[in-house]
Amino acid sequence: MNWEDDEELNELLEKYENALQTGEPFFFDVDEWSLLIDYYSDDFFIDKAWEALKYAEQVHFSSTALLLRKSHLLAMQNKLDEALTVLESIDDFGEEEYMLGKAEIYSMLDHYEKSIQIYKRILEFTEHPAEIHTSIAMEYENLDDYKNALKHLEAALSLKPDSEDIMQEVSFFFEITELNEEAITFFDKFLDNHPYNKYAWFNLGLFYSNLELYEKAIESYEFALAIDEKMPSAYFNIGNAYSQLNHFRKAIKYYKQTFEYEEPDAVTYSYIAECYENIGENTEALSYYNNALDLDSNFYDAWFGVGRIFARIESPLAAVKYYEKALSLSPGNTDIAYELGISLLSSGNYSGSVKYLKMVIEKEKTMVPAWMNYSLAFAIQGDFEKAVEILKESISHNPGVAVIFFRLGGYLFNAGKVEEAFFYIEEGLKTDYNSRWELEEYIPEFLIDNRYLELLEIYKTADISGTTDKSN
Repeated sequence: MNWEDDEELNELLEKYENALQTGEPFFFDVDEWSLLIDYYSDDFFIDKAWEALKYAEQVHFSSTALLLRKSHLLAMQNKLDEALTVLESIDDFGEEEYMLGKAEIYSMLDHYEKSIQIYKRILEFTEHPAEIHTSIAMEYENLDDYKNALKHLEAALSLKPDSEDIMQEVSFFFEITELNEEAITFFDKFLDNHPYNKYAWFNLGLFYSNLELYEKAIESYEFALAIDEKMPSAYFNIGNAYSQLNHFRKAIKYYKQTFEYEEPDAVTYSYIAECYENIGENTEALSYYNNALDLDSNFYDAWFGVGRIFARIESPLAAVKYYEKALSLSPGNTDIAYELGISLLSSGNYSGSVKYLKMVIEKEKTMVPAWMNYSLAFAIQGDFEKAVEILKESISHNPGVAVIFFRLGGYLFNAGKVEEAFFYIEEGLKTDYNSRWELEEYIPEFLIDNRYLELLEIYKTADISGTTDKSN
């Protein structure tokens, strides 16, 4: 609830809290005590809620409303058995408010079937059936009974087809169940009867995007905008779809259009910056990343983005500072840690590079580039033994990856272990002949090595791996 605008509550709070301070006598009816307790519990002033309940019970000791609130407070403190005992003592089903309270508490206690039973009884007389159907659907979701959940969400939406809240609940249901195709079928069917419902078009776009059908998503969002051109979320999502299609200038256009209908935010600025980054317009990208940081100095994506740009223009020391800031705001983020490790490697800070690349492979054991660069940090320093050890370990997590075989062969060759080197080089050629560039870039001398050239001739024509290369 929006308690700040409740004049009755504000007057009641002032009267109650003044009386507590001065010790003056006070008397409130059950509704007033209920209001006070609800306010304190909603704002998580649990001690004050209990204090108010204590005073209320001294006068209204058998009140159903107070018993409901007592059970609610016990449940909030995870005293579930006590909460249930209080709840079971309530026999008064005379008013919808009490029944709703009881249903909500049963839900908090994970007694979803009992909650559903009460909600269904409320359906028999309530003036708000759409909301009750939505509540029932949530309980069925708790039971993983998605068929019945959808049935009640459909019922709610049929009663209030223009309700954004119910539409969001329907969309949330399909999101958490990952039923994207079913969602598309649902919204298509709904739109047959309600073709001018902008929320349905918008949600249809969301689920097309989830399936990476971005052209269809854009079409759906555009229908939403045709109904209501002042819908910033639709512009934003069209921008996302165009970005996924690598149409970055179109994405920028739609991201910027959101600013016509809502205040700029750090996320949108950052997305615009990333689009400029992807088309190589680094100055514009930096400008928008800085706009994002002006609005939210703790937005790690923007710090990360600035770091990427400095890395791209070969200023690794500058990149390091921004990556470090980004990582401090998003500890454990392996994408940032990887780029930080690479920039440290490029700037010659090998110990720093090792620290972060090791952190990455400990969390992402299948991230081959991290293994490759982690080993490289040692190889650059001439520690081929350690570099070989690292790549041999990586094979156990990434079996059959040709670039690892080729790099490992290169390290062994540099370490003077020629026979073992050619064993891994041949494994690489068997696995993926076309990935031999990894070895040739690392040690160009192989291009004039007779033994290597003989192996190329053998595996070029053998077609062992199904990746035969006829070019060279």
